[in-house]
Amino acid sequence: LQCVLQVVCTCLSADSSVRVVSECVSVLTAMSDHQNLVEQLCSQHNSCVFLKLFQFIRTRLDYQATHTGLVLLDLQVVRLLGRLSQRADRWLNVENTCPCSTELVQTVVILFHHQWLHLHGSTTGSAGVSLQRCSSSSSPWWHSPAAALLRECLLLLHWLLQHHASFSDSCRPLLHMYDQMIPAVRETLRKIPDLSESEELALEEICRSEGDDTDDMDIDASS
Repeated sequence: LQCVLQVVCTCLSADSSVRVVSECVSVLTAMSDHQNLVEQLCSQHNSCVFLKLFQFIRTRLDYQATHTGLVLLDLQVVRLLGRLSQRADRWLNVENTCPCSTELVQTVVILFHHQWLHLHGSTTGSAGVSLQRCSSSSSPWWHSPAAALLRECLLLLHWLLQHHASFSDSCRPLLHMYDQMIPAVRETLRKIPDLSESEELALEEICRSEGDDTDDMDIDASS
């Protein structure tokens, strides 16, 4: 395992291509099927494979990558994190001092916010045009990979809100993003006709007013 992780860590750098990072995520996904391997993935220091992965996702220095390629990579990463969240309890434990524990929450918030901006058309000021561009003319926008990413980010963020030992503190530096996107995400996802019960629950518990979210985080931080 350590040999494989060393290779993956070597391949994960700020100037790696999306294709290489996607292959690394595929290797980590295969490892996530084995509980004994999952518990060893976080190395608790700066060479942590998760830390390097999150830093790549946040910097996005592969300027030749297509938007679709980035969306598919982000979706692949979110699905990996969703699998790991069910298996790596110690990773999210309050005793975990690795920076990747904080970076996990912040990366999911950034991915969620970035995808909401794309779907909501903030850069063009036209949500309708943006949503139409997310899918082919023969299928609705909510069947696109971009919409799938938004939905899976919602579920992962909801899980982190419930289980991450320091969710509030980790999220605080990005509270402006969190407060901006939460009400709008609710509006966007409510347009999807086939939301699952878990998605409906996540919307109910996460997508509240900005003031409620801010107050809750202030209370958590002071407790």
